[in-house]
Amino acid sequence: MENPGTRTAWETAPVLDGTTPDDLLADEPFQTPSGSYWECGHTGWDLMLAWLAGPESIARFPDTRTHHWQVAEEMGPGTREYRLPILADELAENENAADEYLRDGGVPDRRPRGYRWFQLLPEGWLPSEIHAAAHRAIAESGVLSGHPRDLLPIVRVAIGRIYGSDTGSPGPSS
Repeated sequence: MENPGTRTAWETAPVLDGTTPDDLLADEPFQTPSGSYWECGHTGWDLMLAWLAGPESIARFPDTRTHHWQVAEEMGPGTREYRLPILADELAENENAADEYLRDGGVPDRRPRGYRWFQLLPEGWLPSEIHAAAHRAIAESGVLSGHPRDLLPIVRVAIGRIYGSDTGSPGPSS
């Protein structure tokens, strides 16, 4: 269990310099002076992958964007598309769900709010390839549970191989 007085990798993650693209697509990498990153803060799964790669791979950037839902409404012969603002309590609910997933897996969940989360990509890797490696490891393990507590040890090894360590992030206190 994590020590409440210890700062986690989330709290010590550096803030990226400059600006980040506001409209990144899922799994779209972008280049910075310190390397190639992808935005991993949309789900607990993505955040778990970043944490397992080790604290040195995690970075953050202040989130000052206005968030929107993209709505497609079927109307007779056509589709009407528009955007609706995401309310603060909806955004908080999403953050809480991601933290719950992390907590269920034994990963520290004390992420400061108001940030976008990014993971440094290893040379030559795309986010989709990292996801594929994690999913392949799960499929090959034979584990049928989808609970993060059961997936974490399997995914830890796969991510550790990608990032050049045998075990990934050392444990829940990181």
